Amino acid sequence: MEYEEINKAYALIVAAGQQLLALGLSFVLILYENGKCGLHEITTQRQLNEVMSQWMSLQLPQSLGISLKSFMAEHLENYFSRLLIVTTRDNHPSLATLEAMMHITVFSFDNTIDSIRYIPSGSGSESIVLPVTNDNEVYRVVC
Repeated sequence: MEYEEINKAYALIVAAGQQLLALGLSFVLILYENGKCGLHEITTQRQLNEVMSQWMSLQLPQSLGISLKSFMAEHLENYFSRLLIVTTRDNHPSLATLEAMMHITVFSFDNTIDSIRYIPSGSGSESIVLPVTNDNEVYRVVC
């Protein structure tokens, strides 16, 4: 995994978070730490900054999809209507179980493509794959 992908994921999370806060919406960021998912409610820019600083200091799990599996095992009893997944890997575990319960948008990064790819699923969820290497393009996050 390259640092460029992590930096772009970080920027995307911060941009989306700032948009949600500007709209007066609170949200929850989920960090996989010490073998379990921690839920962090974000209601202010300061909280977003603190959680993102914490995120940058975490070791990314080696096992693909472990944080998503942990979320499903630990927190599905909570009510979530939308899940935004930001990943540095284009391949992730099946989301079929979650798609039946909530709308899911997956943002991932791929250093082998030159332009954005939008992949809708049949259940109304979608996957958006962004190029890593094309720094000449700007993508606007609209919430």
